[in-house]
Parts: sequence; structure tokens; C-alpha cells
Amino acid sequence: MEKTNFKNLIKSWYISYNPYSDLFQIYDGVAFETPKEKLIEKKNNHVRILIDKNSLLPILLEIDHAYDILGTDINSLPKSDIINLVMPYIQKYG
Repeated sequence: MEKTNFKNLIKSWYISYNPYSDLFQIYDGVAFETPKEKLIEKKNNHVRILIDKNSLLPILLEIDHAYDILGTDINSLPKSDIINLVMPYIQKYG
């Protein structure tokens, strides 16, 4: 899928950030409904991504220690800036 098409798709995803645990997630609504056997999981240090085996598209990006990794307060950013901030991680790991 092209970068611009995926960027349009990700606009409908949910964003979750817990400042106490410093856990950031951006995900498609089906991410937690999809059985584990239908997912590919990739991990690298503090980044975890789930990919749907059928479409081969990412459906969840999770970053532990998000403030340290992303270098900004997620709660202060609009969704479009968050998407631009995490797209390189999705492209690299997904």
C-alpha cells in the first residue's frame, strides 16, 4: 500500500497514551478483536507492531517509554502531528 493511502487509512485509528506507564498505542478498531493466530507480531526494543496476516497491513503500533522514544508530550499534539510522528516507525517495522 502506498504511503499516502495508508496515511489516509490511519486517520481513522484510535490513539491511546497513558502518561503514568508512558505507553502509547495507535490502532485500528479490529486490533483487539483479531485472533492472535491471524496476526504477525514484530518487536524491537520499545516498539511493537501487529500486522494482519491476510492484508499484510499494520493494525497496531505500540511504543513503551514513548516520551523518551518520541521526544514529545503526545497529549499536547493534534492527531495529524501524531500520525506524522509515528509513520516512520510503522514504515520501518511494519
